[in-house]
Amino acid sequence: MEKVLITGVAGEVGSSLVHYLTRLGKCSITGFDLRAPDREVASLCSEVVTGDITDQRTVLSLGGEDYFDTIFHLAGILSSGGERAPLKAHDVNVTGSLNVLELARNHSEARGVSVKVVFTAMRLVNIATKKSRSIRR
Repeated sequence: MEKVLITGVAGEVGSSLVHYLTRLGKCSITGFDLRAPDREVASLCSEVVTGDITDQRTVLSLGGEDYFDTIFHLAGILSSGGERAPLKAHDVNVTGSLNVLELARNHSEARGVSVKVVFTAMRLVNIATKKSRSIRR
């Protein structure tokens, strides 16, 4: 069974991804976010961890002795929030992404295979209908 990590699991896209992956089956999902997802999403995850994506120690501890096969990195501050708090947005979006990449590198080295990391920074994805569109500025 494939072990999957979804950061930003409490958000709209993260929650939709949990529903989509559980319909497909064949994976164990660990959800990670600053706040807990709703009960339904949490019940579909094998594990839910709440924590700060900018806290390297917390992020690197995800998975424990088990290693992830795929990481969907959805945690971040969108542009409207970033305009109000640009330094916080930079910290969450950049430092958080670096922490996730370091986690993937550690898991890849330990297993001898590459961990797939999927970023969705510039795409809106409707997982349920499998439609996507680019964000235009």
